[in-house]
Amino acid sequence: MDRGEADEGLAAFEKLLSIAGENKETFNNLGSACAEYALFDAAARYYERALGLDPEYVLSLRNLGKLCMETEQYEKALNLFERLVKKLPRDYEGNWLIAQCLKNLRRADDALVQLQQLAEIAPQSDEVYREMGMIYLNQKRDMESARRMFARSLSLDPNQPDLAMLMTQQQGRIEAPAGMPELVPPMPGVTTPVPQPPFPQIPQIPPTPGR
Repeated sequence: MDRGEADEGLAAFEKLLSIAGENKETFNNLGSACAEYALFDAAARYYERALGLDPEYVLSLRNLGKLCMETEQYEKALNLFERLVKKLPRDYEGNWLIAQCLKNLRRADDALVQLQQLAEIAPQSDEVYREMGMIYLNQKRDMESARRMFARSLSLDPNQPDLAMLMTQQQGRIEAPAGMPELVPPMPGVTTPVPQPPFPQIPQIPPTPGR
């Protein structure tokens, strides 16, 4: 959509407001229409106008929060999702999105606490344990905890071939030079994201004499 079309569309929206009246539902719907056409600034303004009428309006809290995540405004998104979850404490998506904001803000420990709380809300959710494993692996560099989370996720949904492959890859560790931190092997094909004992180390069989 070019600038002229955008301006024309926004003018039509404002005309609609003069007919329908200013209410939170109309503002929210207009915000969603703008977001659909990538008019993010206008969408944010409509969502904020809806929240100006009702600061606890769940639809606009959720929609504006997602829009902020889309534009990488993670602190603002976190605030909106926390307001959402205060109103709906057991809302799965709201709690999940809080964890995603915390992860993107590099607050790994807080993200893990949030995901643990979400696991209590939805104990059968394999994606929660998978995400915890990814945070342990990629941000905490805690291989043992990552394996436990991945094992729990696979116990809930065994049909995760990429995760099973990752578990196999993590049986061995890449040794780093002296004084350098341990390196984590690459994870091809994994885009996201307890207990299982460590994988046993199989001893080498010495060669048979004479061969």
